[in-house]
Amino acid sequence: MGRKKIFTGDRVFDFLVKLIIGVLVFIIMYPILYTFFASISSGWAVDTGQVTFFPVNPTLASYREVIVEPQFWRAYGNSIIITTLQTSLTMFVLLTAAYAYTKKDMPGFKLFTILMLITFFFNAGQIPQFVNLGELGLRNFAGLILLGSGTGMISILIAKSAYQGIPDGLFEAAILDGANDFQILWHIAIPSIKPTIAVLAFQQGVASWNAWLWANILLRSDEQIPLQLYLRNFIIRRTAMMEEVDAFLDPALSSQTLIYALIFAAMIPVIIVFPYMQRFFKRGIFEGGIKA
Repeated sequence: MGRKKIFTGDRVFDFLVKLIIGVLVFIIMYPILYTFFASISSGWAVDTGQVTFFPVNPTLASYREVIVEPQFWRAYGNSIIITTLQTSLTMFVLLTAAYAYTKKDMPGFKLFTILMLITFFFNAGQIPQFVNLGELGLRNFAGLILLGSGTGMISILIAKSAYQGIPDGLFEAAILDGANDFQILWHIAIPSIKPTIAVLAFQQGVASWNAWLWANILLRSDEQIPLQLYLRNFIIRRTAMMEEVDAFLDPALSSQTLIYALIFAAMIPVIIVFPYMQRFFKRGIFEGGIKA
């Protein structure tokens, strides 16, 4: 009788866990699915609120309208370039800094640690940074987006913790073989924490891909703006003149369907990359767990 109660309790617990997970998955996935359904539905169906769980009168008119816009592809290319360079620069700074922080005998170790902790608790903000860089005459220069990028103390601590999980014997053997710190970092340390690097790189890549505020502050030329800033400007313009525009559009189109098509198009790279990165997440989180 006692076992039956235990088994029944386990089944109830499993059911509740699966139910909660299912609800959370639905909450996360529904906005993405709705964006896609709305982007391929007729404009009048979206405007009248008829789209819920399925597309209504499916059409690709919105996407045809989007892909013929040269500025869309220019902004898409800018985002790819900015995200690639920004993520690469951030990972270079992160991985080298984290490796240096595993060397407590490094000259100035305490001073650098204090300086890093100060940046963790205090941040001057983007406006002082913009003013300082702007005084150099680099305003409206796309390279400032890269100069304004960097990494945070939390990411450095995660990578540092992952480095510390590597057996000391590997480092000692490399030193005996005559390897210097750069060789040890490149050939031993970095290959040993690939899952952690994948997690941190994906996190930085998504943040860079979705960023628009810094680009909005720095850039004035439409030829340099990234996709998210283009999308933001598009939404503002369409919302401001929605009634006038919709009056001249095809019934299959509306300002809302065009906006949803652009939003979903901006999601595509993350949706494509995420399944390939997912296999690294579990190992990466455990490798980078903060050690005492």
